[in-house]
Amino acid sequence: MALVGWVASLPLACAALLRVVAHDRWVVSIWADAFTFWIYLPAYAVALAGVYFRQWRLLAIAAGVAALHLTWVLPDYRAAATIPAEAWTAPRLRFFSANLKFDNEDFGPLMAEAAAFNPDVLLLQEFTPRAEVALRDAGLDRMLPYHVSDPVAGSRGTAIYSRFPVDGETWTVAGIQMTRATIAREGLPLRVYNVHPVSPTSRANAALWADEMTALVEALGGEQGRLVVAGDFNTTQHHVWYSRLLALGLRDAHVDRGRGNATSWPYQTRLLPEIRIDQVLVGGRVTPLSIREGRGAGSDHRPMLFELALLP
Repeated sequence: MALVGWVASLPLACAALLRVVAHDRWVVSIWADAFTFWIYLPAYAVALAGVYFRQWRLLAIAAGVAALHLTWVLPDYRAAATIPAEAWTAPRLRFFSANLKFDNEDFGPLMAEAAAFNPDVLLLQEFTPRAEVALRDAGLDRMLPYHVSDPVAGSRGTAIYSRFPVDGETWTVAGIQMTRATIAREGLPLRVYNVHPVSPTSRANAALWADEMTALVEALGGEQGRLVVAGDFNTTQHHVWYSRLLALGLRDAHVDRGRGNATSWPYQTRLLPEIRIDQVLVGGRVTPLSIREGRGAGSDHRPMLFELALLP
């Protein structure tokens, strides 16, 4: 039994040490950090076994891993922040953000879900010409007549559709196209970033992911005023880039509303446990009023449905 405990605990101890001394440095550590909530759970069982079998060194290692794990995951369980009274009377914008999954066989149900939510702003990732047709068939182009979009075959297209006028652009982030815009409600402007960096699934993609996130951090560091950055970040709250985004003064809407433990991917598949790589970050005089996940039929992501108050 002691041998089983050592076999289980040593890899976990190495993964935890790697996170402390070389956060996100290699592909294997990036993926281990992404699944932080799940991969360290065996440490608790090993710690109990160490107590039961009086294996004190084993207990010390497993308990150390469990303590680090709690340090990393407990912030996701904070209570919701208090919503200021002025937010309830301030102008609001309702958002629907979704990774459509470019090879989705039928975009219709997901577009219908978006239309039923009746958003003011629609943020789409993996937006293809075929998805654009489905959007029009659902009447979303009439509901949200202003837009900046870049529909392309494959996974790189993005789009912002709005009920209100858009001053937007497609911009290049480390060679990858994304969309951003300024949208005003009752004279209060909101800067909107629709982001979708590459997934760090290989050494080359991990390098590109880091370049894209570096460029995103630099761009956001130059923004002032009301800001929302949303989309498929391919980044969880346990990655180093998340911490660097928060260091800019951005706030996580999920954590703000007491839903830091929400998940969004991989949805409708049993290959991996669910984590949250779809994020909503806000800055400046913006207060998240609500946020939840939708169904996202045909996609491997749950869409994010959220409402923001723009404070004067």
